[in-house]
Amino acid sequence: MSHNSTLVVHAGGIRRSREELGRLHTPPPTATWKPVPHGELVSELIKGLDARGITVARDEYCTMGRDDAKLLGTLDLRIPDLDTPEFGMGLGLRGANDRSMSIQVVAAARVFVCDNWAFSGSDGAIFLRKKHTSRLDLSAVVPPAIDQFLERAGAFRLDLERMRGFSLPDGQAKELIHDAFSGPDAVAPLRLFLLVSRLYFVDEEQRARFPDRSLWSLNNAFTEAVKTLKHCPQHAAGLRVGRMFGRILHRARTPVQPIGVVDGIELN
Repeated sequence: MSHNSTLVVHAGGIRRSREELGRLHTPPPTATWKPVPHGELVSELIKGLDARGITVARDEYCTMGRDDAKLLGTLDLRIPDLDTPEFGMGLGLRGANDRSMSIQVVAAARVFVCDNWAFSGSDGAIFLRKKHTSRLDLSAVVPPAIDQFLERAGAFRLDLERMRGFSLPDGQAKELIHDAFSGPDAVAPLRLFLLVSRLYFVDEEQRARFPDRSLWSLNNAFTEAVKTLKHCPQHAAGLRVGRMFGRILHRARTPVQPIGVVDGIELN
């Protein structure tokens, strides 16, 4: 399984191991503000995941700023009864002990975190956001946030299954590829047009991996093409591609009323 999360460090961040985080300085609290040691934040998050049977396959971190006040990190997860060879989930986290921002954790099938402060996931949502108030108790807020994350992960997996079952005639696939690269709503650079087409219609290796002519196979052709871009444009294009396929699924699930029906009432 490929990595589900990417941490890019190129704008002054310092890569840190999980063990190093536990040795970094944390400023003292005040009556209304409570900094959270970086090591404690990561430890509580992993403890909450472990309590739900979720293991961390790979994690990366970096710190920034004076006294390493800012923390960024990514975690690739393994979730029993949810993962498949083509599907997994990742987490991205960030926080700061200099009062510049709250603690935030995002979950998605693909997560991108960068020390230029880019922070997002493919159709992901921030499932944990907490300010450093004096009453902050990570052991109390992390478990329900993990439950919320698992609900989101289940929805992602359901969408994957829907894409697998979405049969795609070649004519429709060609229309979708054309629309993805044309007009103001284009989701990827035009130079990837021929690559996506080749991956979906011609490439023998790709066809062997995804033999069914389905929305899922087309999604993976786009995913492979986008991987040829550099990190930042790759992430931006990946987000747009994910949203495009999400819209296609949404339209497919939305029933179309027949002509002569208004507000559910058949007109004679």
